[in-house]
Amino acid sequence: MATGSAPNVLAEYRLNWPFRRPPLIRFIAFSVLAVLCAFSAKLWPAAPLLAAVALYYGIAYLWRGRFCTRLTTQGIEARGYFNHLVPWAEVAEIRDGGLSVSQPLDVGYDTRGWYAMIGDKQGPMGCLALTGRAPRGVVRVTRVDSTDLTLRAPLVTVWAPDPHFEDKLSQMQQLAGQYGARR
Repeated sequence: MATGSAPNVLAEYRLNWPFRRPPLIRFIAFSVLAVLCAFSAKLWPAAPLLAAVALYYGIAYLWRGRFCTRLTTQGIEARGYFNHLVPWAEVAEIRDGGLSVSQPLDVGYDTRGWYAMIGDKQGPMGCLALTGRAPRGVVRVTRVDSTDLTLRAPLVTVWAPDPHFEDKLSQMQQLAGQYGARR
């Protein structure tokens, strides 16, 4: 839970360190490999490829750093792949999106897929063992026109827990009650 430094920022939430750590570790590893290959007489042709991979992971690390949610006096600023501003007048509810399992793209289209293979057609939990996808908890903003927006931060998964997730959610709900639209 962080308060913003700008006068109109009420609170700011960013992705936890475990979400940003993997690309940073890969960036460092591929950078070291690229340097070692550059100085090796036999492996120097692989250095540009390894440097390109290191550059990719460096950019991924920086890109994940921009994912945040700011609560301002004007509304909720959600920064992810795209920026969204939801004015407080349009916020009907902020709720816990629940601990759900991310699903593969073809779920619901092919009944002969993963669920049929393991005999579970009821839900995505059977898919967890085969695909390695992790359950996640998200914050959803419901607008007065009944459309939902999933915030990129705060975010919690099994492999990246956030012990303050409930506190952040309750602070967001408190601010929505103070500034948001009444139903």
